[in-house]
Formats: sequence, structure tokens, C-alpha cells
Amino acid sequence: MRYKNLSITELDKKYFKKNYLSLDGFNKQIKFKDYEYIYEKVLNKIIKFLNKSHNYKKDNLYWRIIIGPWLSSYIACFLDRLNTVDIFFKNKRTRNKYLIFDFKKKIDFKFKSCFEFAEIAKNYDEWNHKLFLKILKFRYPNKIKIINKIAFKKPKTREFRSNYFELSLIRFFLKIYFLLSKNIIFDFIPNKKNIFYFLLNFKNILSENMIKKLFPYYFEKLEIKTANEYLIYKNQFRQIKSIKKIKTIDSLIYKSALEEIPSNYLENFIYLKKKCKNLKVKNKKIFSFSSQISSDFYKIWIAENKNSNKIFVFDHGGGLRAKDDCQVNHEEIISDKIYTWSNLKSIYLNSKQVSPYKIIKLNNISNFKNQNNISIISPSVGKYVIWASSRPSLNQFNKDVNLIFSCHQKIKDEVIKKKMIIKLPFYSNDYHYYKASVKFWKKNFINYFVNKIKFYKLEKQLEDLAKTSRLIILMSPQTTLSEVLITNTPFILLFKSNHWPLNSLHQKVLNKCKNLIYFDDAKKAALFLEKNYKNVDAWWSSKKIKNLRKYLKKNICNAKINWAQELKKITS
Repeated sequence: MRYKNLSITELDKKYFKKNYLSLDGFNKQIKFKDYEYIYEKVLNKIIKFLNKSHNYKKDNLYWRIIIGPWLSSYIACFLDRLNTVDIFFKNKRTRNKYLIFDFKKKIDFKFKSCFEFAEIAKNYDEWNHKLFLKILKFRYPNKIKIINKIAFKKPKTREFRSNYFELSLIRFFLKIYFLLSKNIIFDFIPNKKNIFYFLLNFKNILSENMIKKLFPYYFEKLEIKTANEYLIYKNQFRQIKSIKKIKTIDSLIYKSALEEIPSNYLENFIYLKKKCKNLKVKNKKIFSFSSQISSDFYKIWIAENKNSNKIFVFDHGGGLRAKDDCQVNHEEIISDKIYTWSNLKSIYLNSKQVSPYKIIKLNNISNFKNQNNISIISPSVGKYVIWASSRPSLNQFNKDVNLIFSCHQKIKDEVIKKKMIIKLPFYSNDYHYYKASVKFWKKNFINYFVNKIKFYKLEKQLEDLAKTSRLIILMSPQTTLSEVLITNTPFILLFKSNHWPLNSLHQKVLNKCKNLIYFDDAKKAALFLEKNYKNVDAWWSSKKIKNLRKYLKKNICNAKINWAQELKKITS
């Protein structure tokens, strides 16, 4: 039997001497109903496992708050890679068999936190290669032959350092903050222009910001066992004696999830829970923007304190919202109310639209009339899909890059072409995980443009772009849309709508923008740029576009003049 070479990720391509087929690019979006069914089934199993492991009788909501974001991402990864594998084998002749490469030695990934898992799963081939192999062995064992050849290189992760004195100070300041504050707010970054107003009216926000300035990443540091030490994995905790032979995909996911569940939920959990008990609060309103997704310590603290306090979540992103969004669904269940940038009351009953406080500093900062650049802003898309939300697959996003390239090619005016500059997402040097993603996407862009277009420095911030751009082209309807809209910088959207399925409300909004602000055709976008580049102010100030901008702001980022008073009323 002759085997065809099959490359799973970029790790194994260098080992093939002859031509090979590849799984890359076959991804498609996850069916949300499939995800929801498996998520609830696996969640209930893991809750039983955790209650038994810790000798607890905690309810579904308690554990959902803590492990929900991690498990949601873990299952989404599994289903996405499963789709990729299934599509490949359905598109190929059934008689073919494939040679694939595994690592030389058995490897186990050990995650400390939800955040660490998400960034490795999104950006690194190593974990994804292992996951693809696991699925192939389960789904198509008779179609593959495995050779152990790949050298394993451990992905670089971020280590948080602390000491006993610093940890004691963090706990002390948090206790004082909780004691003196009527209500508690996390993750809010105040606008420097309004600092005196905050001093008078939002001492709780400034107190938390002071703690963050004194002790950066203080939640992550509280997850450390002792000085510079995390509890290690104990394999005996992760064995499942009841599963003898795995027959279903949800059983495979369950077994795999227990093998790789972050130590913060198992070995390190008792220690974190003890710390949370020392920071107990009662009869407070607790607000957060992103910690309910990213911080394990915060999630455990919230779970421990939910029964005697009210929990509120502020939107940590905006733009046109996805058709299905696992994060928002999770936040709706765990919170008493969600404050959103968009009017989503008909979809999420406990939501309320408020001003986009997170981006309020960008309001009307544009100076586009005196600028020349056309800035193309790429969305923050990881190398691999990690959320069960309606976002582009790898293959689909490449098509959107091609759409930008085609638009560039169809512009006849060389002066306009030279003014186009691409902005890729930027993350600080602290985020080692993202380097792989930035490198990957820059390579994809360069493969299309081959030195025909310039790139901004990665450090360039959106605030600077808004001040130095004549026009902005957005490649997604995500948060950047709200940010650019509020700056009053002229912009257009250019992407394929089927790559970004939206909820019914926001699909209507996008339809109203079609061929006015939103384009999905490269030729029409090119003609628009040639027609309006020199007189962009006339187009931006026209009655039709003005009304459309008002309509957009009302629906997705209604920044009110009295936003500070509105925030005070909510948090008082």
C-alpha cells in the first residue's frame, strides 16, 4: 500500500521530501448548535468530576463561572479541528491512505490558566498538531500511518514573578479597596482628560487603577502558590477509570479536557479558593470588563461571592455582533446585567445599552482633512480558531486578504495606491504568544502584495491612525468599527459578509451600509476610492452618509455627552 504524504501543520512540512497534501485552509465555521449540545454535556460531566475531586457539592452556576470560558474554548478548538479533518477526508478518495508525522517523544501540555491555554491554542502549531493527531487516530485510524519524527519545541509562555511581600501587599490593598468602596469596579481605564472628575466621583475606579499600577498583573500574581511557584500537575487526579473504550466525540473531548484542564481548577484550586475567602465581600455591586473571561483568580472569587453580591459585566468589545457568541451567552448566564455598546435587548434580556466607556477618549479626535494616508486595519485573528463564535476560518480570512489585494490591483491611480498602508494587530513584548500570530499574518499579507504596499510599525496605535489617516479601510465589523466610528475619521468596510455572520439586528444594519460604507466587491471599492479620495470630506459630510453614521452610532456605539453621569448612576 502506497501512502500519500499529509501535512497537518507547518511543523511537519520540512520532513516531507516529496509533494504533500495539507489540512491547512480547509477550516469552516463551527455549527453553533453542535457546540452548545456538546458544551452542556461535557460541562455537567466535568462539574461532577470537580465536585468529587475537591469533595464539594457546588452547583452548576458556581463551576460554570470558573471553567466556562476555558471549556468553551477547548470544545470550540476540538470541533473546528474535527471539521477540518472531516472536510479533508470527504473531499478525497476513500481508498487513499496517508502518512503523517508525530512527535519523537510523547508530550503532554500542562496549562496553568485559561489565558495560557487560549493563547497557545490560538497561535502555536505544537498543541494543534497534537490535537489533530488525536482526532485522526479516533476518526480515521485505518486511513493513516504514523511515523514519530518531529522534534518538540516547547512554546514559550509568560511567567509571572512575585514574592511573599508583594503578595501580602496586594491582598492588603484589595482588602482596603473592598472595605472602603461601596461598589467594586475592575478593568476600567479612566480617561486622563477627565481625571479630576474621576477624582471627585469615581474613587473606586482610581483605587483599583492605583493597585494595577503598583502591582501589574496582580490577579495573575495571586494565582502563584508561593514566591515564584505554581502547583504542578498530578496525573492521578486526571485519570478517568469509568471510560474504557471511547466511542463518541463528546467522550473523547471529556477525556482530553481532563488531561489538559488548567491546574488552577484542579491542583491549585484549593489554594486559590482559600485566598478568595480572605477577600470576601457582602452586599456590593461588582463590575468588570474582561476579568470574567481572562482571570482564573477573579472567576473563583466571583463564584465564591456571587450569592451575597450583584454581578455586572461591561462590554469589552463592540462593532457589529456575531450571529452566535459563546462569550456573551456565558456572560448573560453568570451576571445580573450586561451593559453593552449595542442595543441587544431583544437578544439578551438582561442587557442594557450604555455609552462605550472603554473608547470614549477617542471621541472626535480625527484630523482627516489634512492627511493623505489610507490605513488598512487587519482584525485580530489568531492562526487557529478558538471560539465558538461566527468569525472567519483561516481559509476565509485569507480570502478577505485577497479581497484587499484585488482592490489595490484594480485602482488605476498610482498616487492612491502608494498612500495605502497596512496595520496589523499589535501586542506588547510581554505577550510572547502573539509573536507567532503576527509573523504568520504578516507573511500572508506579504505573499499577496510582494513589496507593493507598506506596513505600519506594529506599535502604531489606533488613536494615532485616526489622527494621521485620510481614510481607513476596515477588514472586519469588530470593535475597531466602533472605535473608528467614534473618532469621526472617514472609513469603509471591505470583507465578505458570509465570513462574518451577524445577529439579525446587526445584519440589517450592515445591509443598510451596502455600497455606501460597506463593500464586498473589490472593483466597487476601488471605484469608490478613486472617486472620493481627493474629496473625501464632501462624501463624509453628505446628507446620506451623515444620516448613516448617526444610524450606526445609535445602534453600535451611542456615546452620550453625559456619559460620565451615566456611568456614575450605574455604579453608585
